[in-house]
Amino acid sequence: MADFVNKVSENEFDDAIALLHPKLKNAWTTERFAGDWRDIREQLSDRWGPEATGSFSGNSSKGPYEQATYRLSSDWRSSSSVDLVSMKIDGQNYILGVYVRVPYKEDPPKSVTGTVDKLAELIFSGKYKEVEGLMSANCKKQFPAKVIEQLRPILGKDEIKVEKNYYRFCANTVWYDAVRLNQSGDVFTFIEFILSSENSKSEVVSLTFRGKMK
Repeated sequence: MADFVNKVSENEFDDAIALLHPKLKNAWTTERFAGDWRDIREQLSDRWGPEATGSFSGNSSKGPYEQATYRLSSDWRSSSSVDLVSMKIDGQNYILGVYVRVPYKEDPPKSVTGTVDKLAELIFSGKYKEVEGLMSANCKKQFPAKVIEQLRPILGKDEIKVEKNYYRFCANTVWYDAVRLNQSGDVFTFIEFILSSENSKSEVVSLTFRGKMK
């Protein structure tokens, strides 16, 4: 997976996309893949400086896999990163998952910030059932009100002290809006909301978290 990051760093996009599984490669297309990564490189500009920050191995129903995380910016405080997931298929290693986080060039869309503000307000008010109304059908099934209530302690006691870090998120070719909510000064404990926006409306399609549940 280090080869992938090195190829992207050297603007060798044809060689980088060749490391992806054929299905992911065909879905992304060489032209769009190169365009996405050029935009990321240009946006980070002189702050571009990939560095491995973590890796682990695991097992799935399809076999063992490896995951590695790379910070893309030389600024350790930046949210810019890429998570890569690889697996050996038919005797050859392929990258099956590419998950990129990169800050907005400008302010995040108002539809996104409005939805996130409403999310925080409802969570801190204990209106967990109403939080479901801001989620897609699939997300609602995975994270119903009772789960959101269990996640509530991650954000601390005071809504005013919650930081909102907005960025763009690419999951295997598809770009989303995203935000991490965390207590002020604690970037290692958070709830991450992934949002899809259409027709000036945003809804939560997925979420991840790090921290103790109730």
